[in-house]
Amino acid sequence: MDGRRITDFGWDAAALPRGKAGPAMQASGPAWALGAASRAQEEAWALAKHLTSPESQQRLAQGGAALVGRRSVAETVYRQSTQPPAHARVFLDGLAYVRPDSFTANWADVERAMNEELGQLWRGERSARETMAAIKPRVDSLLRATRR
Repeated sequence: MDGRRITDFGWDAAALPRGKAGPAMQASGPAWALGAASRAQEEAWALAKHLTSPESQQRLAQGGAALVGRRSVAETVYRQSTQPPAHARVFLDGLAYVRPDSFTANWADVERAMNEELGQLWRGERSARETMAAIKPRVDSLLRATRR
């Protein structure tokens, strides 16, 4: 969904709060890969070049699909945009301290546990504090299981 099409209420973007370790930002976007065993190597390479071209990256950025990988395109589109969010530059500024996502082999289990607990919050059945108190031990246990 392109959040820039939301017109029912005003919204914006902001940097995440800074913690003791300093600022951090998570970033992700589309990822394209070429299969080594593909029978269409030349076609796959042509598609990858097209998808990462300045023209394609500009269309992705203007369409709100992603924070694109070409900084020159991102700078042009996000710093000069008149569409929401008004402070889209926080995404660009955050590239100075972006950190890779952590990987856990059982992410599906972690996400399922969080969603099960968050459902009670969304339905108004318990507070955010109670929900987080329920999520933390479940997720901690799952994360410890991946370290063994």
